[in-house]
Formats: sequence, structure tokens, C-alpha cells
Amino acid sequence: MRFPKTEPEIIALAQQIENGLNTNANLADSPVDKAVFASKLAGYLAKRNEILTLSAELGTKHIEKDDLQEDLTESMQRVIGYLESKTNNDPEQLATIGWIVDAVSGAKQPPGQPRALEIVRQTDGSIFLDWKNPTDGGRVASYRVERRERPAGAWETVSATNLTELLLINQPRGKELEYRIVAFNSNGDSTPSNTVAAVL
Repeated sequence: MRFPKTEPEIIALAQQIENGLNTNANLADSPVDKAVFASKLAGYLAKRNEILTLSAELGTKHIEKDDLQEDLTESMQRVIGYLESKTNNDPEQLATIGWIVDAVSGAKQPPGQPRALEIVRQTDGSIFLDWKNPTDGGRVASYRVERRERPAGAWETVSATNLTELLLINQPRGKELEYRIVAFNSNGDSTPSNTVAAVL
């Protein structure tokens, strides 16, 4: 039997050991006193539950924020589209609202590749991702977070955001997962970012 690596497995084994310390006579002289072990387990579970509660609360705040950003983004796109139509995509007029059009061709481009994707932290069933904006290409309208099961599962969209960080909760547990970021705008998708892998 291998020593467990995931949190659920560690907790299950620790609880079994705690029960054994209380009931198995052969563990009467265990190098770790049963009361000490119970205290360590209780402390760990309390801190884990505290983190899970905070993660869930933060996840709710992110959802609320994302809803507000989606509403704002829709209004922004309507203003941009209106000015594009009214001025026949005049770069100078569009620049007055910060919408920069390619100076040579007058055509907007898909975003460049998102950079430096990393896992900031992870807990049982949740993962917090952070990345950097592209340095080239068109303006980013939003980011799509994609996930697959390693080594060769199909990529699927699990969330979208206008920020360069995102907390994902209720992720599959006990599986080796891979994540990547795709930037997009009305002209298409970027090249996907680097990938990061985790077992939650």
C-alpha cells in the first residue's frame, strides 16, 4: 500500500489511525500518543475547513464580480460597435475611446498569446490560476479557461473572465487535470497559453 498523496486519502487514513490508536492494544505504547495524534488531526481538519469556507466565499464574490463585468463588457461592446458603424471604423475616432485599430491595414486582430500561467494555490476541489496579458495582437475582450484530463483528454471550457486571475471551485477530484488560457475578441482566439497540471 502506498502512502496517500491527496487530501481525501490522507484524511481517511488519519481517521483510521486515530481509531486504531483508541482501539488496538498493540498501539498502547505508540511513539505518538493518541491524544497528541487526535489534537494534530483536529487542528488540521479545522484549518482545512476554514480554508474551504473562505474559498467558497471568495468563489461567490468572483461570480458576483464576473456577472457585473459581463454586464459592463456588453455595454462597452455596444458603444464600440456604434462608433465603428457611425465612423466607418475611423481609427482616430475609435482611438478617442481607447479602441486601437491596426494602423496599417485598419483591421483588428485576435489577441496574442497569454503568458506565464501559474497555479497560485490549490485546495481540495479548488484551484486559483494567475497569468499575464499578451504583449502583442489585438485587444483582449475576455479570457477563456480550458481544462482537460491528462494525458490526452479533450479540452473543454470551464470558465471565462476579463481579469488575469481566476478561482475555480468544485473541480474534479483525484484526477490529473491540465489547464490553459485562451484570449479572444471578435476577431478570433489567441494561441493558448502554457499549461499547468494539478491533482485536486
